[in-house]
Amino acid sequence: MKFQLRIGAGLAAMAAWSGQAEATVARTWLAQSGADSGSCTFAAPCATIAYAAGQTVAGGEVILLDGGNYVGGTVSKSLAIRGAGIKPTVNSITVAAAAGDRVMFDNIAFSAKQGDGSTAFASGLVLWSGSDVLVSNCLFEAYSTAIDAQGPSIIRLTITDTLVYGSSNYGIRSLGINGGQLKVKMFDTKLA
Repeated sequence: MKFQLRIGAGLAAMAAWSGQAEATVARTWLAQSGADSGSCTFAAPCATIAYAAGQTVAGGEVILLDGGNYVGGTVSKSLAIRGAGIKPTVNSITVAAAAGDRVMFDNIAFSAKQGDGSTAFASGLVLWSGSDVLVSNCLFEAYSTAIDAQGPSIIRLTITDTLVYGSSNYGIRSLGINGGQLKVKMFDTKLA
């Protein structure tokens, strides 16, 4: 019995030492009043997309509860990121997912504008890798390039019910680095 307890204590110490636990939650929640700790439940939401994405299993959902301004980050797996109710504002998100991963953005306002009216982000959505990206019912405002495909992957981008306006250079751009391609389908979308 003592031997088993020592092994258990040793395994617990190794788990604590190894760092953050693997994501195990299918749905995480964000709110302006949230804090980046725990598993981002509805009762105790997180504050940033990057932290919530780290807590969410591949194929899960990150839900932004209120219409405030959220800090973006990098999405590195299949996820759906959705605004609930009033369209929340996000500054910039990079998709750097694996081949075969699908990432969806729904009911989100991407804006380069800061509180003082200045702009701080060149692109709202940077596509580096992944297979399918769906942008639905979104808004992109005041970027140099609203949606920017920069990576070496072949990415299928589908945009529906979305408005892209105020871009100083490009609404949607594909650089085609190392054979990268962007295949775009747009439905009920306006580039202004």
